[in-house]
Amino acid sequence: MGIKTIVTGKGAVRVLVVLLMSALLFTTVAAPVYAGVEPSPFKALVNKLNSVVNVLEEIRMHVDAVLVLPPEPCLVVPPEPCHKGTVNMLNAKAHQLNILYDRIATLGPPPDDSKVREALMNVRDAAQAIVDDIRLGYPPDPCREAMGDVSDAAQAIVDLANRLLR
Repeated sequence: MGIKTIVTGKGAVRVLVVLLMSALLFTTVAAPVYAGVEPSPFKALVNKLNSVVNVLEEIRMHVDAVLVLPPEPCLVVPPEPCHKGTVNMLNAKAHQLNILYDRIATLGPPPDDSKVREALMNVRDAAQAIVDDIRLGYPPDPCREAMGDVSDAAQAIVDLANRLLR
């Protein structure tokens, strides 16, 4: 059976029937697949809140690293330069938390959507985890003030999230 037979003989009819059946099947059975669920208008808000959670978890990781492995005591007098990198990192994390606070505050009150409320609860829980880790841990002496700033900024996010969830 060559190409000439398919194009001119019974093969052409078979190909035509297969194409028609495929078109009929595609338009009747496969059409509901395209109906789908309409996209949520709150998807962008949920994504923003989820990105805040990711940043909060990254900050928590850095705070936990300082609590678990505090900077070594310096043998140099005065000891401040040895701890300056850790303190600067914690100050940067506190600043980052303040930026996240502003980002959440500009979102305004959440709409009555379960996914948005769930994302906001995740933000609150991630910030609360930072506060709890600092309270349960014992920050090393040169880092206490900076760690307190991180804790205060995270607590402000918790308070804001609680206000928005009411």
